[in-house]
Formats: sequence, C-alpha cells, structure tokens
Amino acid sequence: KHGPEHVALVTTDTQRIAAQEQIRTFGRILGVPVCVVDEDCNLEKAISNLGYKRLILVDTPGHSKDHEMLSRDLEHIASKGIPVQTILTLASNSHPRLQERVVSQYQGASLSACVLTKLDETPSLGETLGVVVKHHLPIAYVANGQQVPNDIDVVRPGSLVTLVESMSRAFTAQEAGNGLSSKVVGGN
Repeated sequence: KHGPEHVALVTTDTQRIAAQEQIRTFGRILGVPVCVVDEDCNLEKAISNLGYKRLILVDTPGHSKDHEMLSRDLEHIASKGIPVQTILTLASNSHPRLQERVVSQYQGASLSACVLTKLDETPSLGETLGVVVKHHLPIAYVANGQQVPNDIDVVRPGSLVTLVESMSRAFTAQEAGNGLSSKVVGGN
C-alpha cells in the first residue's frame, strides 16, 4: 500500500538472541530502514526520527516484563496526536490457554486487530478462532510459512473460510495417508 520508501521497522526487542539481526534481515528483504530501540534511543525518539514515513511497524518482544512500560510509551505517543494501531501477533500453533493469556495481556493496549502466524505448523484453526472471536479481535493478516513477504496474506471476506477448509482437507488427507482414522467412536 505504501511502498518501501514510506515504511520503516522499529524493534524494541533487545532480549531475544538475534532478534535485532532478524528484524534487520526483514528490513533488507523488504527494502526498508530499521531502527533499534535501546538505552541510546527510546521509542518516542525512534518514531520522531522516522516521522516522515507513512507507516512505522514496531516489533516488540512477546512476553515481556517491560510490557507495561511499552504500553505507557505507546499511550504517550498517541497522546501527541500520532496515530497508533496495536496489532497482536498470535501464534496459531500455541495452546489456547497461552493464546488467551497473550490476548488478555495486550487487551489494555487497545488492540485493533491480530495477525495469525504459524498456520503451516497447526492442523486446525478452530481453537485459535475461538480465542479471537471471544475477544472480538479482527484478523488482519495470516502468515502461512517462512517466506516473507510471500507467505503473509491480507484476510478478506471468505478467504479465512477457504483457508480453514483447505487446512481441514489437507489434514484429513494426511491422516488417511498415515492410516489414521478421524472417526469418533461413541460411548459414555
């Protein structure tokens, strides 16, 4: 939508090993600049320096003890009239209780939407969709593999239904190939 000349990436993840290198690699692939938030450059300064960009994507460390500080920073930036949208990345291969905890943890950050990732690593989206529906969280994008940006898709009306159907067919075919049966036997 904006083109690489109008997009920048910012990472606040200084905890995970190689997190900064990973985001820099994404920046090279996408042809966009990357800024690292650390003790020398806070989030407000990074966004201010990149203010000429139309879209600044901020990558944060998932389960962080610094979540409250990040939420305060985002609120402060929004209070200065800079539009902030918080989009949660939710791993579809995670246990539903973990997904619930993640959504609840970020609910106070005024979530606008979510991105469902790791669709290629899960046989079913049912439990993930249950969490998303429960929290009234729109799905903006899905990621179905490691090839960036090729494996990232915008969710459009009907595309999610088509995706769920194809995943179900693929899983059923895999079960049949493994000699497994998905037939449920009744009982008490």
